[in-house]
Amino acid sequence: MSQLNLIAIIFTTVLFLQINGDNENIPPKCQITSRFPKSITCVNATINDFKELLDKTELDFGPNTKVTFTDSIFYEITDDELFSNKMKDLTYNFRHNHIKIFHIDAVKHIDVFEYNILDSVTTSKTSSSSFNLYRKYLSDLSLTKNRIGSIDAKVFTNVSIHEINLSANELIDIKSQTFSNMHNVFKINLAHNNLTRLHEYTFVNFSKTSIYTPSKYYGLSTIDLSYNQLNHLEPNAFYNLENIERVDLQYNNLTSLNGAIFSQVNLTVLLLAHNQINFISMQFFENMESLYLLKLTDNQIKTLPSRLFSTLRNLNVLTLSGNPISRIQTDAFDGLHMLNTDFAGNVALSFGELNVPIIPTGAFNGLRMLTRLDLSNWNITKIETKAFYEMPQLKTLTLRNNQLTEIVPGTFYGLEKIDVIDLSYNRLTRLTREMFAGLNGTKFLTQLENENKDTVLTLKDLFMATEDIEKFGLQLILKHNAIKTIESDAFTYLANLKTLDLSENQIQNIPIGTFKGLKFMVKLDLHQNNLTALEKEVLYPMVRLADLNLAENHLETFDVRAIMEHSMNDAFKTINLNHNQWKCDELRLMILLLTENKVDFISSSPEYFDSHNVHGIRCIPSKDDDIEERLTHGGYARQSASGSDVSPELLFINYQKELVQNSKAQITVLIFLCFFYLLTSLLLIALYILRNKSYFNSLRHQTQRNQEFNQSTVELLNVPQ
Repeated sequence: MSQLNLIAIIFTTVLFLQINGDNENIPPKCQITSRFPKSITCVNATINDFKELLDKTELDFGPNTKVTFTDSIFYEITDDELFSNKMKDLTYNFRHNHIKIFHIDAVKHIDVFEYNILDSVTTSKTSSSSFNLYRKYLSDLSLTKNRIGSIDAKVFTNVSIHEINLSANELIDIKSQTFSNMHNVFKINLAHNNLTRLHEYTFVNFSKTSIYTPSKYYGLSTIDLSYNQLNHLEPNAFYNLENIERVDLQYNNLTSLNGAIFSQVNLTVLLLAHNQINFISMQFFENMESLYLLKLTDNQIKTLPSRLFSTLRNLNVLTLSGNPISRIQTDAFDGLHMLNTDFAGNVALSFGELNVPIIPTGAFNGLRMLTRLDLSNWNITKIETKAFYEMPQLKTLTLRNNQLTEIVPGTFYGLEKIDVIDLSYNRLTRLTREMFAGLNGTKFLTQLENENKDTVLTLKDLFMATEDIEKFGLQLILKHNAIKTIESDAFTYLANLKTLDLSENQIQNIPIGTFKGLKFMVKLDLHQNNLTALEKEVLYPMVRLADLNLAENHLETFDVRAIMEHSMNDAFKTINLNHNQWKCDELRLMILLLTENKVDFISSSPEYFDSHNVHGIRCIPSKDDDIEERLTHGGYARQSASGSDVSPELLFINYQKELVQNSKAQITVLIFLCFFYLLTSLLLIALYILRNKSYFNSLRHQTQRNQEFNQSTVELLNVPQ
């Protein structure tokens, strides 16, 4: 065993020295790491340098060996010069070289040919039809980012490759039959060139399969012509391309689409965005039943004529945004029965901002499968009756930010499955019953009753039977209009109304009975209106109301207790009372009731704790109300602001303590005042007595003096003369 190990060590050492010795003679411009290299990299090498390398008989190249030339010195690539003998079994990558002439005869040896100064692709003396197609599955030929300005006609004929990338070159014109009889190719990329037109029969005789085509490829399927200067398409430019699926013509200068250019192809994706298209002939979409996605974004289309898309029966996505469309004729979308919302994340029908003042009757006829329609920012002033009549699957209708001043009766006829209607940011001033005619919100209630024919459904039964209110509920958004008046029967047709947003309007009063029948209302937003009062009876019908927003009005009182008592199964959960005209004592009682019933109330920003407030909600104090002042600057409001919880029991006890302390203080002051009054009275009486005593003494002394004087006088008179 020891002898065998010694022999193995000696043999390995000799072999290593031999390989290293050979590598010492290999030109340093071409680097090889072993005798059986999988890759060779040549930098700044010439053809002779590489040929010298190949003469090393000790090196064994396999058919998968890849040779990369970078920054090398070549002027012309030919089959005879470079790809002979051992060279023909290798795969070559040419990046960042100085090659100017490329003979297509060499294509069977090259995978990548990028960043050169190539200015032409041509054939050598050897006919391209005599190519040796021994490489069945040659994948890609990349000639991108060169300076190719011309390609010989039929230069790619019978070349066996799957993808040709000629993007980012300087091509101005492509001759007829430049790409013909290419049995295996399935993608041609000509993007980012300077092409101005496509000739007839540019792409011809692309067979479905060949003996060299893998089963996953079925002939030419993708052509990318984006970012060129195309201004005209010849009628037969795409003639007989049976398997073509995707054509990209975006970012060109096309102004019109005439004739049935794609009538003999099975196109599924057609991209025409960012052109100057202002006219589409009625024949252009003929025989294009297989089209799935059509992109016409950012063109100059002004009118959508009737039945323009009537032959596109399988179209799922249509984009028209960025066009100056000002008119949509009746039945403009007729035939688009498969247009739907979900296709790789794309919106089925998109328009963007338009200027279409009038939506005529039947404008969207034919869109039977569409579930979402966004007409925001269209500058709409009028929608004619039954404009959405043939849209039974529509769930979301957005009419936001238009110029609507009224809704014509019958506008919403046919919307059987509508879930959301957004009319925000318009100019509506009045809500009437006729506006919502056709929105049969009682339909689902009828369905529930039919399912329970043998029983009488009470309100509680209906409540329990519709636990999944999301399935039936309607969201009606009327935010930021100029609504002042709501008729008492305005929502008669909306029995399935779930969310009603009336915020940012000018509503001053809501009559009792306005919300009659809205048993399934969950959210009502009335913030930023001019309400001065809201009667409790107005909200009574909404037994499932969970979220009520009354912020930014002029309310002084509100009966919270009555609303909670009429709430079924404690549905009432959240209320916003901020920025009203609440009295502090009234607001304090409301907060106590809300806290006791575990209803959330939304506090204002912290800066409002520096003014009169209850838990951050501004209020107006009464004249003799010093308790509110202590609530404002004491511990309760600040505890709420800091996030700590205050139980209703503790808050009530503290409040009672305040009342007792206040009463004691008042009694003390009263006793002090009484004592002071009594003491003052006694002092005054004493002073009065003292004053009177001095007077009587003085009078008595005066009387005595008078008596003595009289007596002296009498005695003097009685003295004898």
